Amino acid sequence: MAGAGQPSQTGDAKFDNWQSMWTNSNGKPGWQVDVVDTYLQKHVSRLTGDKESITILVSWCGKCLDMIWLAEQGHTVVGVEYTEYAVNQFFSDNSIPFSMIERDGFKVYAAKERKITIYCGDMFKFTSSISGCMFDAVWDHHALGACNPSQRQTHIGVLRSILKPQGKILLSHFEYDPTEHSGPPFSLWPALIQELFKEHFSVELVEHIDRSDGSTAKRFNLSWNKRPIHLLQSLN
Repeated sequence: MAGAGQPSQTGDAKFDNWQSMWTNSNGKPGWQVDVVDTYLQKHVSRLTGDKESITILVSWCGKCLDMIWLAEQGHTVVGVEYTEYAVNQFFSDNSIPFSMIERDGFKVYAAKERKITIYCGDMFKFTSSISGCMFDAVWDHHALGACNPSQRQTHIGVLRSILKPQGKILLSHFEYDPTEHSGPPFSLWPALIQELFKEHFSVELVEHIDRSDGSTAKRFNLSWNKRPIHLLQSLN
């Protein structure tokens, strides 16, 4: 699952702990799921505007199957992931041939038979000049909630910089009592999302799902847990 346990270090982002979580779990860290996200499927038309083919960024993508599903819908998909182990597993697990080149500090994995490219490197350093394009949309699946609070505006700034005018973000994250778990993933409530994005985006709470009986609540022993889904549209 993209984003749910992403790097949360500060400064120049030393990701040793993030990489060890992937390798020590044999590629199955606690947030990784082997299904396409239900709420992406439910709300994808809001993200795409019902267009048949757009360019979508999946931030801190891990090896999520959402990328394959989006490509199967006809979209061009670009993921960004720090851990090369996860990127290699994505291609091997799904028997997808690829080529790889190095560019501007990233290893660029391009699927040979699908419209999927993954940039292996630091998301905080990702730019439109590196990708060679601006994006119509972003699927941010728990990535913002995995960032330390001090990194949130950096993450948002990257998303702003790679989005086309009026580009959209479908944002999924967790909300819970922060006294019960210190993060990551960090609790993000709708009023905080409004505050973080209001200067540059319109903010719509699309769905607010009670997941108190779900795996995240059980994993962190939470008394309650919700999953807010927001649709954001750039005002620029």
